[in-house]
Amino acid sequence: MSRLVHFGSREAMNIEHLGEKTARQVVERGLVNDLADLYHLNAGQLKQLDRFADRSARKLFASIQESKRPTLERFLYALGIRHVGSVVARQLTRRFKTLAAAARPLFCSARIFRRVSQRHAQDAAGTGNRPR
Repeated sequence: MSRLVHFGSREAMNIEHLGEKTARQVVERGLVNDLADLYHLNAGQLKQLDRFADRSARKLFASIQESKRPTLERFLYALGIRHVGSVVARQLTRRFKTLAAAARPLFCSARIFRRVSQRHAQDAAGTGNRPR
């Protein structure tokens, strides 16, 4: 649920009316299981949420629709990738102009972090390769 709140935050996808209480409801009711599910919701489903009348459901639906074409910087930040905050997202956007171009270094970095973390864990446990 916190990922959904972050995704919809003003700094990320800027989805108005998607706060913690609304995010909790759509997750608990099984309407949203991953971030992409948010874009499959309709105003009728939103109207069924607690404290949502026709007007508030339409406002949230419109805000979700408006968020479909974010800048690359906002989108990268919104994904909530570990170690990719707003500054790193901005730097990636300056260096790589498309999502496909930015995805490769993010994937490679994730693999490197995983290997480094695994190596540190092995060293701490005394099972890593030691110089002879």
